[in-house]
Amino acid sequence: MAQDDLVITIVANASGGATADLQPGGGVEYMILSVGNNEQEGTAPWFVPSTSILQINGTDNQSIMFEADAGNQAGTFFAQNYVANNTSYFRFRDSAASTGDFSYAVITL
Repeated sequence: MAQDDLVITIVANASGGATADLQPGGGVEYMILSVGNNEQEGTAPWFVPSTSILQINGTDNQSIMFEADAGNQAGTFFAQNYVANNTSYFRFRDSAASTGDFSYAVITL
């Protein structure tokens, strides 16, 4: 992949708790641009998608963003640059209670 390539993924009909891993190839790094879910959590105006984002290495899972928290993390979360590579990559978890769709977009660095 070339620098500035976008990867946009939609996980359709995911059950609550379903996960999707995004592991770049060797020598490639991704940065999160956006995350979405058909269900939201929090209160207006601080809604966040019902999606958890973990950074994993195949063994350990480190949460980057917890769902809910009344949506207070939304502004802080998207002001940060979260980067994944081949050994420390992203796992997206649908935290919605019902079956639905979630999505994520990353850019190649």
